[in-house]
Amino acid sequence: MYQLQKDQITSEVIWSVLGKLAQSNARFNALDKLVITIHSVKIPIGHGRIATKGKPVETMVHLK
Repeated sequence: MYQLQKDQITSEVIWSVLGKLAQSNARFNALDKLVITIHSVKIPIGHGRIATKGKPVETMVHLK
């Protein structure tokens, strides 16, 4: 499994992965499916705190 940042994914990287797969000992047919899953994760910013000063409790319940 490779973990790369989205700006590091290039066509050369994809071809390299496919080349390693083709040279592996795994058995596959030409009609088999190839599934590539890409996850995009947003990096959290700040400390996770929400400003609560002056807001009613009902509003804060929905935020937390």
